[in-house]
Amino acid sequence: MKNLLFIAVVALLLNIGLNASARAENEITAGKKNIASKEIQGIVSGIGYGSISIVYKSDAQAGTAEEILLPLDELEEIIHKQNIKQINVGDTVSVQYNETTQETEKGPTLLRKAKVINFIKPAAPIPAETDVLEEETSSTKVLN
Repeated sequence: MKNLLFIAVVALLLNIGLNASARAENEITAGKKNIASKEIQGIVSGIGYGSISIVYKSDAQAGTAEEILLPLDELEEIIHKQNIKQINVGDTVSVQYNETTQETEKGPTLLRKAKVINFIKPAAPIPAETDVLEEETSSTKVLN
């Protein structure tokens, strides 16, 4: 009987030790972070107080576009402009950003933050509106 009790206590202690080891390994895995510096170029599709949105790939035939939203809270530099207020929707920019991936218990998480914005060129000018109907009627008068 003493031997059986001794074996049960040893098995219980081994089980507790193995569970603690597995939990510690999961915590180490969950804490792994990978930070990569990346750069993207595209057209500004939106800009606000705390973020910038860039369309970096589009297909007019398919009617699709790929866009990235980058927070500006760690922005270090703006090249060719004095401040972020001078960048407008439609401008072409390149953005250097940090992409942090981290393993969590719920799966990997991804966090991006803009570091440097390089202004490349302003938005293409919008053609002035013309009244097509007015032009048609004046050319019709000429033909008559």
